[in-house]
Amino acid sequence: MSANKRIEETEKFKCWVRHFIEITARRYVGRGAEFEDLKQEGIIAYLSLIQKCPPEKSKKEYISKRLPGRVRDAARRYRRTLYACEFTPQLEVVMAAPRKNLPIEYIDMLERYFTREEIFLIQALFLGYTQKEIAEKLQRTQQAVSARIKKIRRKTRNILHRYWPL
Repeated sequence: MSANKRIEETEKFKCWVRHFIEITARRYVGRGAEFEDLKQEGIIAYLSLIQKCPPEKSKKEYISKRLPGRVRDAARRYRRTLYACEFTPQLEVVMAAPRKNLPIEYIDMLERYFTREEIFLIQALFLGYTQKEIAEKLQRTQQAVSARIKKIRRKTRNILHRYWPL
């Protein structure tokens, strides 16, 4: 193979990698991280994967199968650092923030009918966490979190019927 042809193939591969990283980063943008951060994570994952690629495998196939998972995991890590699912002083500030936008009656109702943990679960669900992720952070089973959410729904239904009978 001539040197020019090898250089041309290398440039095509680089262009494909760059394009593939950008597509993958765009796919996971709404999951807690910025596009540029995910793109950078994709580049880091590529550099790691290219070293691990077995010689008998196609680099393109090897990278296309493994890179999206690495970027997805990075997006999950970014989201978890932004919204820590633990009762911390920082969470108290986050939980207090929506109070400015809510009418006082709603705040009183939430605090009257729901425990702090239930309010936390409501917020975690609102922020897009899955039941499994919440369970991991609270060190409980997914079934326990699911049962707690059912209890919250039942309470909410009863409250709505009390204040707004149909």
